[in-house]
Amino acid sequence: MSIFRFSGKILPLLVLILTTYFLISTTSLLQLTRSFRTIHIRKHIEPIFLYRAYYDNRTGPGRLRVLAISTCLSTTDRIFINYGSYSIPLVHRPIEKYCPWQWAPDCKWNAFHFEAPASDYTPHMNVTLPGRSLQMPVHTLPELTETLQICVPPLYWYDDWPRLVLFVEFWKREDAAIMIYVNSISANVKRVIDYYENEGAIRVVNWPMLPELRDEDPNRSIYRLSHSLAHNNCVLRSSSKYTTLLDLDEFIIVRNTSLLDFVRSQIDTDPTVGSMQFVHRGLVSNIPVDENFDAIDTMEARVVDGPSKVLFTPSSTLFLSTHFVNTHVEGFHGTTISPDEAFLLHNRISFGDKKIGEEIEFNDKFPLDLKDRIIETRDIIFGSNTPKFSLNVTNKVVRCTSSWRHDGCKTPISSCYSTLISMEDWIFVGPSIDSNFSVL
Repeated sequence: MSIFRFSGKILPLLVLILTTYFLISTTSLLQLTRSFRTIHIRKHIEPIFLYRAYYDNRTGPGRLRVLAISTCLSTTDRIFINYGSYSIPLVHRPIEKYCPWQWAPDCKWNAFHFEAPASDYTPHMNVTLPGRSLQMPVHTLPELTETLQICVPPLYWYDDWPRLVLFVEFWKREDAAIMIYVNSISANVKRVIDYYENEGAIRVVNWPMLPELRDEDPNRSIYRLSHSLAHNNCVLRSSSKYTTLLDLDEFIIVRNTSLLDFVRSQIDTDPTVGSMQFVHRGLVSNIPVDENFDAIDTMEARVVDGPSKVLFTPSSTLFLSTHFVNTHVEGFHGTTISPDEAFLLHNRISFGDKKIGEEIEFNDKFPLDLKDRIIETRDIIFGSNTPKFSLNVTNKVVRCTSSWRHDGCKTPISSCYSTLISMEDWIFVGPSIDSNFSVL
């Protein structure tokens, strides 16, 4: 995981460190354009941040698909790809269907998807606009296996290492692969991630900030680090036939069997099921989860209204939103699972010890019998120097982003920087070879 670490409020020093890092680590002009340097763009041409290109032949006939971030594009904006002897226009659409996104209409920069038909795979292609062109590598989609994968959206200002341990240990028992998108984490969270990454339990995808433009910092007007782009990158990166998108305080509970066996049986019954919605329930405890994990002893599942979460098959999913499949491949559909069979269990911090809703009886698979394993893992990672944990950072993140609608766009890094930067030894990831933004 390519990282940057800093603490305090010395922003010029950060800029110097970042600049030095990229000058040392960059090995080609193309890679250099992915660094945090100033990009000079002619004013009358809006830049487009290209993230990754894929050759997709698992959701239908072969096509080239490009994930990108852009200002709103009109139907008259023509973007082409050149590969081999072909020059083909790219069809573009906002990942959230509309631009600006209706949930955050004041955010200038939005997640986009470009695509064009392609009968054959090619390792590179050029994306072109009038006056400029950029070569991109083209990635093939992994073959899907009969396994379960969890994708975790980008972590930012994240210091809750106990919750991370609880999450990974639960999903390890379900034999799930875990892919975590990381932007900014504390040193203690980094130690946990390093342990699990070395163990093979998780895979980290760097989710860096966008390069600054000459006259603008796009990071100040993009919703939550473009989490929608990360969601859909998960669809394309996943190598598991059954994949779900969850936060670190969320678990899917199935009665009397494993989640993998459950979803297999659902699809065996109806092969046209492309996604499953799991109804929201709350996981409450008398005390917050901390370094002692005593909260586990007091946890109860209760009926609490909230948004559901979705498990999907990547081969039947074209566009994914946070809580549901936005667009299925033709011939597939979504279904809602009865909470009598399975449900989403959400350990949201704001629930606290509120006895909201009726208590739910469920089997002992979660989380009481995990505590011994969690304590053992904690001691392996930190030894005898277990760090104390409190919700100070978490609460401040909530407060400094609470007025985002008034401010115009939810931008947690810039909005919370002055408040949080001195609270932890923060690590900000940089671009990596397989996760970076290039400017067209």
